[in-house]
Amino acid sequence: MQWALGFGTTYAVFTGGVLVAAPFARDRASLPDFYVNAGAGLIGFGLLAVSPLRVIDDQLALEATISAGTTTDRCQLLALAESYLIRDARNEAFGRGWLIHSGNILVGVGALLVLGLGYDRWGSGIGNGLGSIAVGELMILTQPHGLDRDLRAYRSGDLRGPQPRRRRTSWMLAPNITAYTRGISLIGRF
Repeated sequence: MQWALGFGTTYAVFTGGVLVAAPFARDRASLPDFYVNAGAGLIGFGLLAVSPLRVIDDQLALEATISAGTTTDRCQLLALAESYLIRDARNEAFGRGWLIHSGNILVGVGALLVLGLGYDRWGSGIGNGLGSIAVGELMILTQPHGLDRDLRAYRSGDLRGPQPRRRRTSWMLAPNITAYTRGISLIGRF
């Protein structure tokens, strides 16, 4: 829920901010940059709006069904829970699949080509395209996942519940902005 809310809000605020700022730009030649940025942000927001993660809504629906007591047959409740698990595992897998990665790259390359070929703004086109790809990949790679593993465990009869995940080495980039420096920090966890 926080992931979708965070990225959805960021895309909406970014797109709205760019569209509000565009008419006030002093350099009229940079207007295509504003509108291409807004278009890429709108596509990112649209992806979240059109294909959201359903797991939270399905969990709430299942809990509401159980608490309402309209279905007392445990087999029916189990079948409903299984159908939600299967659907939500597929939904998560789609959100991290090759089609989404390819679409993200196409949006970035499209931004590059529109600004480069259409407006001869290759520098900002490269920056916009790479930035768009980087933000899209960040969104894809940070999407919550794990239901596919849970579904495999369920199908194999392993009903022990969630097992503690082994701690993995991880890396991340974070902005490093102070009064005197600007840059990116590389942070590692072992």
